[in-house]
Amino acid sequence: MRARVEMQFALEVEILGRVRHKNLLGLRGFYAGGDERLIVYDYMPNHSLYTHLYGQFAAECLLDWTRRMRIAIGSDEGLAYLHHDANPHIIHRDIKASNVLLDTEFEAKVADFGFAKLIPDGVTHLTTRLKGDWWIFGT
Repeated sequence: MRARVEMQFALEVEILGRVRHKNLLGLRGFYAGGDERLIVYDYMPNHSLYTHLYGQFAAECLLDWTRRMRIAIGSDEGLAYLHHDANPHIIHRDIKASNVLLDTEFEAKVADFGFAKLIPDGVTHLTTRLKGDWWIFGT
């Protein structure tokens, strides 16, 4: 179990340090010492998409359909960058509402790359399992 957690942490740090896109959460720093693991990234004042759909901000209804569509498009653009433009290509595998963070303008930042897969150049087919709940917009 510990080895898997260490691998997920190392993979997330590697991916966050490698990718640069307006809709991906960027790495500011990290710490790995003893049993402690810390990843530092920009503060997201509007929390996650999950908190607005199902959590503490759901009753306030801050996400009208225009804002929801911008979040969906931003998330898609971040994932498209990972799948098509990043080198090596990256498959996230854990996209869910809690892994879409929202900045001050409610712009989507895809986060949590712990289950991601790096896909080397030349690989055209890959079978992989989704790891999370990818239902993000509710009803």
